[in-house]
Amino acid sequence: MLKYPFTRKEEIRFLAKFVLVLLLIYICLFQFILPANKVLPMPAMLAESFISIWSDYNLLFSLAVTVSVVYLAMAAAYGIVYLLKGVLSSIYFSHRQIISAFKIFKYFPAFLYAVLFDYWFTGSYYAEFAFAVIAASALMINHFLNELDNVKEDYIVFAAGLGVKENTIVSKILWNSAKDAMLRFLKRVNFYIWVVVLIFEYIANVEGIGHVYNRMLAYRDLAGLIAAAIIISVIIYGASKLIDYLYSKLIHWEKEEGQI
Repeated sequence: MLKYPFTRKEEIRFLAKFVLVLLLIYICLFQFILPANKVLPMPAMLAESFISIWSDYNLLFSLAVTVSVVYLAMAAAYGIVYLLKGVLSSIYFSHRQIISAFKIFKYFPAFLYAVLFDYWFTGSYYAEFAFAVIAASALMINHFLNELDNVKEDYIVFAAGLGVKENTIVSKILWNSAKDAMLRFLKRVNFYIWVVVLIFEYIANVEGIGHVYNRMLAYRDLAGLIAAAIIISVIIYGASKLIDYLYSKLIHWEKEEGQI
């Protein structure tokens, strides 16, 4: 007999049990059976690292640098797309083939762009921030242009036939059609920009979590590497949930406003 999908509570319970089982296996295997290895640190050492890395690597300051770069860059990128939505729409509808040709650059690895940017500007906090803004803006612009394909052309033709100004068409039809998808896309941008910024900090050896990873690898600090990764994962997960919360509140508010 087929079962219905998990409810939210059942899914959380299952996930909690799964994590608990993995944790027990990890403790038994790497604390008692394989204490000396290069795969995972001993649980006792990992627990100690969660405390020590804050002072040993000045983690709080490094986290503040990386977090500020990531989320200020995301905010700046969203603002850039919003301000340029009219220009981007005009260019896209009049020069689609040229825009499509530029999409070849998305197949180049982020590592290459980080290396080139460090080579051109010699790594600094300002270069790092500029690199993050460019990367986030490229992602957001590409997604916005892709969403324009989903806008029904009949809406645009009908509005233009009624004499609606181009600025109004852009703000009322094109942007409103793409806005929901743009907000949801921020979750992917959140993950991708973290990766890009960490790569740049690691390569350029500038202050931030990427630089901390550089030092941890130099000291062969496996427990510190894992502990830092867990902390970063929690931050990324928390930011994703915050984006979900803001999205739900914004959409709910707009729907209520439209019903008034």
